[in-house]
Amino acid sequence: MPMVPTEFAGLIVSNFAASGINGTGSVPLANAIANGIVTYLTSSPLVQTVDVGTAGAGSGLGIGVTGVVPTAVTGAIVGNLAAVNIIGTAVTPMITAVCNALSDTLSLATVTTVNTGVGVGTGVGFLIGINPGALASQMIGLAPGFGLNGTAVTPMFTGIANGIADTLNGTAIVNVVIAGPPSPSPSGGTGIGFLS
Repeated sequence: MPMVPTEFAGLIVSNFAASGINGTGSVPLANAIANGIVTYLTSSPLVQTVDVGTAGAGSGLGIGVTGVVPTAVTGAIVGNLAAVNIIGTAVTPMITAVCNALSDTLSLATVTTVNTGVGVGTGVGFLIGINPGALASQMIGLAPGFGLNGTAVTPMFTGIANGIADTLNGTAIVNVVIAGPPSPSPSGGTGIGFLS
């Protein structure tokens, strides 16, 4: 199932409400975060796999990104926010709500790859190359459209992006099934792909 920004934002808002975060800025904040993250993660080839199977070239398909530990992502983001003096009693529950929603959203993401060296088989890989500056810029650029214009916008989204990149690059796991022309010869290879 593709990642859908409105569904991701809805999860964030529900998690906010469960944590007692119900302010007027909660929905715009959730929308800016969800739209920025989904737009960024689906616009670049951030998936790399190591493949085994039969010789050839195939296409991989998988559902879900695993290995996303919300508490680890939360800790990294909260640490980044504290470094820029965004602190307070609501920060950890707010970021926990975002990270739980991120984990749930990624667990349903569609993974597609182009696999060189393997025509039929399987691939296991990771998210790689998440650029925190580009991810932050995506959220910052969307913020005014959701009515977020304060001085905390840039440091907040930069802290969120840094925490996501710090914890997901090389640790978030993907699995794909590769389909293509069959061959009697065993082979290994690599795949590059996208989330959707």
